[in-house]
Amino acid sequence: MRPNDDGQGELKTTTQLQSFSLFVTAEPYSSVRLPSQMLVLENDVRKSTKGRLFVVEDYKLMRRSQYQKRENPLALTLDLKNVPLEMYQARNAVEIAKSRGAEKYAPEILSKAQGGLDLAENALARKANKREIISLARQTTQSLEDARALTAERQEQERITAERAAAAAKAKAEALRAQLLEQFNRILETRDSDRGLVVTMADVLFDTGSTTCARRRVRRSPDSPASCWGTRD
Repeated sequence: MRPNDDGQGELKTTTQLQSFSLFVTAEPYSSVRLPSQMLVLENDVRKSTKGRLFVVEDYKLMRRSQYQKRENPLALTLDLKNVPLEMYQARNAVEIAKSRGAEKYAPEILSKAQGGLDLAENALARKANKREIISLARQTTQSLEDARALTAERQEQERITAERAAAAAKAKAEALRAQLLEQFNRILETRDSDRGLVVTMADVLFDTGSTTCARRRVRRSPDSPASCWGTRD
């Protein structure tokens, strides 16, 4: 549905589907892959409608933040008589892709899209055919949506990789801790605590009349530095 010069539009349609629902969402451009959470309209049931209502709760929506950015270039007055709406959408799509990190995660696609936007801007400046301008703008917007989607995919992969690395490091540390606990328990009474491994030493391991460990009697593992302290009763 395309709005007229006054920003108004009308759409009439029918369906043969027995089950049907309609949601209208506000999107920054027509190339979005998933509808966002910006719900504008939803269908309602007439009192005269016959049939059963089915509640749908498992449809996927794009998180609103994916299509948000810090600035809004569309905060100006739109000149739809001289500038097609698709041009504003293409300009906005560039900023959205950049704000999501496309310069880092999808630089090649972003660079190609920016070149496409330059072609559209040049066509607009030389007052080319409106269809040509709209076509160039739509191609740019599609490329920018591809850049945004690829960025989101690579960021998710990066997050998963980082989580797996952290989990592996944690598992390795826990395994080492369990190994040390077992080894220490073979020699001295040892227990695990929030502060670390606590080893209970007999009096013979301390210097006579002192709380200082007899260093000749305490061995350290090169992989697990140890400290020793005690109290006198």
